[in-house]
Amino acid sequence: MKNAELGNENAKHFACVIEDRWLLNSGKPQKYVSQWDTIFGRFAIKQPVDEQFTDDERNAAGFPKLAEVQALIANHDNITEFHTKYRDLVLKVREHVSKRIEK
Repeated sequence: MKNAELGNENAKHFACVIEDRWLLNSGKPQKYVSQWDTIFGRFAIKQPVDEQFTDDERNAAGFPKLAEVQALIANHDNITEFHTKYRDLVLKVREHVSKRIEK
């Protein structure tokens, strides 16, 4: 967590992923929509998702909007392609957030 507090983007990302996993394992809704599963060979977002946590909050943490993740999941059944597209989407959000901070 110390790296995340110091601003390391990868550490921040993984801290959020770990938080989502911990929340789900504790029976609570995930915030960043970083946890998904395969059901009958198709991707699905692990439920529940925190409806009070906004897309702006997800974007500020470097994560895509809920609708973007849902669209990505709906259009991919190849795990390698899905992970590549998800990573590209996260990098795009991070770049956008960085540009807003620089202004």
